[in-house]
Amino acid sequence: MSLRSEKGISILTAYGSVNSNDIAVLTAGIKKLLRDGKNRIVLHLPEVEKLAPPTIRVIAQLNLAAAELSGQIILAGIDEKTQIQILSFSQPPAILAFATDEQAIAFFTPPAATEELLPIASPAPQALVPQTEASLDEVHDLRQKLKAAETEIHELSRLLAERLYAARLPDTNEKSAKKIQYLEGELEDARNELSGRKA
Repeated sequence: MSLRSEKGISILTAYGSVNSNDIAVLTAGIKKLLRDGKNRIVLHLPEVEKLAPPTIRVIAQLNLAAAELSGQIILAGIDEKTQIQILSFSQPPAILAFATDEQAIAFFTPPAATEELLPIASPAPQALVPQTEASLDEVHDLRQKLKAAETEIHELSRLLAERLYAARLPDTNEKSAKKIQYLEGELEDARNELSGRKA
């Protein structure tokens, strides 16, 4: 029995047939690997021509233990006849089996994701969505209202000043004064709303 490591995968090779005594040794070796944190294991059995159901059951139980540690045990060196035997043991298969250890290692090593190397296309610029167009229209309307309010306040202030100057009296035109005060409030609200939309 020999042990080697490749790409972070432990390859445990056992030669000859696997009887009850051999499976006990293999079980001890696999349990030690799991205790050492090596939970990706290839059990390479190049000379095994047949696996008895009890042996398959033991290996399947070890595979469950590896799965609890986020790992897996895979058989390698298994001929087609024995692979069929393993497949017929349970559905879904209790354990995966490959003809070579290279195939088993490849299973643990997925191919490089070539799509990650491809540039990610940026989405084509889209025309203004209706919501954006509506927002721009609202801002334009606010600007127009603001301009009109400023013009009206300026004109009322001019007229009031002319009347006061002509009469040389304190402001008695309360209606005009209130109108100016109201428009100034409207102007301030419009400015605040416009500033909020710009932010």
